[in-house]
Amino acid sequence: MDGFPVVRRTCFQPLAVIAIIAILATTWGRDASAQRSASKPASDKNLVEFGTSADSKPAAPAKLTDEMFRLPKDATTDQALQFILRLEEFQPNTEQEFVELERRAPAAYRAAAARILELEKDTSSEAYQLAKYTLMMVRAMEIVTADEAEKAKIVADIEKLLTQKEFHPEDVGLALMVCQQLESLPDTKFASVTYKRFSDALGSRKDPNLATAVQQLSASSRRLALIGSPIQVQGRTLAGKPFDWKAYRGKVVLIDFWATWCGPCVKEMPNVKQYYSAYHDRGFEVVGINVDEDMDALKEFLKTNDVPWVTLNEGAGKRNPTVDYYGIYSYPTTILVDRTGKVVSFEARGKQLGQWLDKLIGPENPRAAR
Repeated sequence: MDGFPVVRRTCFQPLAVIAIIAILATTWGRDASAQRSASKPASDKNLVEFGTSADSKPAAPAKLTDEMFRLPKDATTDQALQFILRLEEFQPNTEQEFVELERRAPAAYRAAAARILELEKDTSSEAYQLAKYTLMMVRAMEIVTADEAEKAKIVADIEKLLTQKEFHPEDVGLALMVCQQLESLPDTKFASVTYKRFSDALGSRKDPNLATAVQQLSASSRRLALIGSPIQVQGRTLAGKPFDWKAYRGKVVLIDFWATWCGPCVKEMPNVKQYYSAYHDRGFEVVGINVDEDMDALKEFLKTNDVPWVTLNEGAGKRNPTVDYYGIYSYPTTILVDRTGKVVSFEARGKQLGQWLDKLIGPENPRAAR
């Protein structure tokens, strides 16, 4: 089991969450997928993730158009299916297309799924099941804006999917989507509890093939519960020496999980260097935890960009234990620790980093405090 795929956090990250569902379907639960495909009617060739042939997969449009969101008024079941799959296949080329897709896709998915449920009488058919799944996916996509009662219901419904007798790997994708959406809320407590509930639900299946997924959901819950608590940091420096987290006691520390292939990580580095230069003498430290596998490229990057703080990396093909222990699957991820060793923020980037340093250390320019 490879576990969760890494999400490279860019301006397109929310859409990337949707793509995880398809990835998980090919990574987890292959036996369950095979059993479901074997039981489907031989004439059903419409679906891709739900046991279909790739030949029937509709070509992804090259450009976002109004027509993509407009379901024909008298659409047949097959037309509604193709509508969903075509929309699902589209990859935005610009930030404007992404924003438009994020805004309009939920209503389009909902309309097509409702049409299938209206026409399809066989509740065991793949078409009916895909429609139900699509409606659940839309609810997951919109959980951040849902009221508290609906949030709780969405979580309960997905928890039930994870424990039901017939297991679909796509349901794990839904669980992950919901959790990552909830992470964007200011209060991470609900997201932490939700990760734990989903981990327990999946763990109750006692399926060794899902052990890594269970562990990673639990690790993410552990990370989101860190606010106000100490954090453990382990790993090896590029010189191969064990990292001594105790040496940072009494310091304000930014723990930066990053990669050279991550555009936003690289873009943020000059900002961190600026604050490091301004506050380092007064007790500000940075610990970079890098996940690159190309060690030569990493070392060249650090040299070229004159990165002054310690960088941890276990070496090619090895994972940093802190990354696994706290479920870090998107980059950049930053964790700010105060002088007492307790985590105070997951969002210390850009100007917010400066605001936190002013609060924890004091203004960069003492006169600014007057």
